[in-house]
Amino acid sequence: EVHGGCSQDLAALRAELSATAGKHSQEMAAALRRIDEVHSNHRRHALKAEELEQLLGKLREQGEVHASRFEAADRKHQELERRHASKAEELEQLLGKLREQGDVHASRFEAVDRRHQDLERQHASRATEAEQLVGSLR
Repeated sequence: EVHGGCSQDLAALRAELSATAGKHSQEMAAALRRIDEVHSNHRRHALKAEELEQLLGKLREQGEVHASRFEAADRKHQELERRHASKAEELEQLLGKLREQGDVHASRFEAVDRRHQDLERQHASRATEAEQLVGSLR
């Protein structure tokens, strides 16, 4: 009886161990699947990170090219602004000279006009005198 009880206990223990081993085997398989899934996700994320890093590198290069082009355009724009300011200053000086010359010409014109009016008055006066003289000689 003792031996039979031990046999039963051993059989029950074997069944329990077999069930526990099966359960652990399923848990182990699930854990291994989860590890594979995490590893796969990690590889995908690593590839995405690498792609993003390459894209970021390209964007940086393009940014540097655009920055270089912008700086060149800005330098050219500043040079054009300097030239424009210089030309505007030259034109302002020329306009000042033309105004001075215009004032001189206006002054000369006014003097010539006054002289012309004086001559016209003298001519009219002499014409009147000549007519009176011709009238008195008749």
